[in-house]
Order: sequence, then structure tokens, then C-alpha cells
Amino acid sequence: MVTVHRSPIEVVAHRGCGTAFTQPDAPPENSRLAVEAAWQAGADACEIDVHLTADGRVVVIHDETTERTADRSLIVRDTSLADLQKLDAGSWKGGQWSGVRISTLEEVLTTIPPGKRLLIELKTGPKIVLPLSRVLEAAGTDPNQLVVMSFDFETTAESKRRMPAIAHLFLAMFDFEPVASEWSVIWQATDPSTGNSRELRQQPVDVQALIERVQAAGLDGINVSHHQPEDLFLSMRDAGVEWSVWTVNDPLVAIAMAVKGVASITSDRPQLIARELHQHGFATAPRGPGIR
Repeated sequence: MVTVHRSPIEVVAHRGCGTAFTQPDAPPENSRLAVEAAWQAGADACEIDVHLTADGRVVVIHDETTERTADRSLIVRDTSLADLQKLDAGSWKGGQWSGVRISTLEEVLTTIPPGKRLLIELKTGPKIVLPLSRVLEAAGTDPNQLVVMSFDFETTAESKRRMPAIAHLFLAMFDFEPVASEWSVIWQATDPSTGNSRELRQQPVDVQALIERVQAAGLDGINVSHHQPEDLFLSMRDAGVEWSVWTVNDPLVAIAMAVKGVASITSDRPQLIARELHQHGFATAPRGPGIR
């Protein structure tokens, strides 16, 4: 296989070791154990999701409630950290994980190996930005080892303004409407009356407007669904905007994205994706100034 001369592609472990469906024997998603397992498996980077507790702590969990991943259903934003950490957040995945607790962002930050990156997806509105910035500043983590991203554009932009040294990505999802035979793009915006996020859909998608929005906010790129307009990569290339994709578990899709010049690929199966990329001549490595 002839080596492909492109920048290395960063392979990102999704929610630590992936979702339960794809990785049934791995530690529970978004737990510290799952993140540590991803590093041990050689992932270039690891993605986690964070929410804000009632007492202003940043915790690592995907859903707004604990119903799916703990032994009792609580609303994260209405519950204190102390009460959240009383829950068993491991038994749902298997008896061997009994007693696993919901982690704070501080705990996960301590696991990042030298030269690796942690991608932090914000699952709330802008109210999480100040607590997040305080946690990251206190931890003293190299900004080059961090990425912040959100589907909520205002949250992403506000976070970038507060933490300009950290890379920020705007998350979006593309959807194809077969009846209209056109693509739409979906993201979120903060409802000023409630402070919560609401879904926005642009149809047909205006890729140039999306690029201009990202550039105007000083963001470092976009992270989008791999189900996307066929010529999206051309617009990204022409504009000089770095783009990444989520969540790719099919090696053929990963290769197709790599050929188009993707910067990073998030996957529930990072080892498989990295191996397939290597076999097709693509190098993989963490990204970021001072890392790549």
C-alpha cells in the first residue's frame, strides 16, 4: 500500500470506550475507567460529555438524567454533586462495574497522558462556560491538550471568547430530506427565556453561511455527522476550515472521510478505525499546536 501524504488523522474514542451497544465488555461510558481504558488502548484523543450540577460542578455524563446509566433517575441540573455521586453508575453495564461513580471533570483531566487530547462536549447552555473555565484553569492542563465543542452555537462562541487558547469546534448534524431531495443541517441555540437549548434546522443547508458563522466567532473548525453532503469537504478545503466527523464505526466510511481530508474521526471502535486507516496508508496521531 502506497503511503498517502496527508496530515495525520486523529482517532477519537467516543465517550471513553464507546457506547454499551458497540462495546459491551468495556467500562461504563463517560466513566473515569472508560477514559483510562481508551488511553491504555492507544487512542489519540478521548471524547466526553459534561453537564452542570445544581451546585455548579461540572460532571461527566451524556444524558440530562441518570435514568439510563445509574440505579436511580435524577435530573443532573437539579441535583448536587454529593447526591449524584451516591448513585451506582456502573451496575447497569455489568456486575463487575458495581460501585462506579459519576466522575467530575477534574477527575478525568488528571488521566490525560502527555501528547494526547481530551474533547469536551458541553451538553448545556452558556451557563456552564464560567464553571468550566474555572475547572480548566485550576487543573493547569495544557490548552493544546483540550478541545471544547457544543451543538449550541452561542455556548461554543461564548466559551471560545472566555478561553481563546483552547480549540473550539462547532457541532452540527446533517440530514437528507428525500421528498425535497435536499440536505438540511441541525444545531442548537439557547432560548433566552429559559436558558435551555432548542433545536434549529436550516433547510436547504447553506454551507457557506455555516462556514462564515464559524469563522466570525473565531472557532477552530466544525465537527459534523459523517452522513453529509457529498461536496462538503470541497467547501471546507476552499475556506481553509478544519473539519472532523462523528461517530464512525464502519471502516469503509472512515476511509471515505480520510480520502476527503478529515482532521479527526470519533468512533466507538477507535482501535479498529486506526488499524484500517493504517492499512490504507493514512497516518494517525493527536492534533493540535505543540502536539502534531
